[in-house]
Amino acid sequence: MSIQLTEATESQIAEKHRDAASAITDLASGIPTTIDGGYGTADLMAILGAVIDTADDIAMVNEVAAEQVTAVGQGLGDTDDEVAENFSKIKVVVE
Repeated sequence: MSIQLTEATESQIAEKHRDAASAITDLASGIPTTIDGGYGTADLMAILGAVIDTADDIAMVNEVAAEQVTAVGQGLGDTDDEVAENFSKIKVVVE
């Protein structure tokens, strides 16, 4: 079994996670700070607060996922470079 993660694929996956985090964060500016819900205002604000907290957590998860994908790509690339360097040191003798 082999693991392949091209630089292009790694970059695209990380960028999608960054885009998702940014899209969620950008929505925050449109969230109302007050709601006229009559007797239900406090409950509606509590629901809105829970949604905002969850959205913030999801954005953070996407940011961390982007960092991890990039780190994995770097780690695989470093390993490939190290293996290639060791192979280049091998002397081939044909008799």
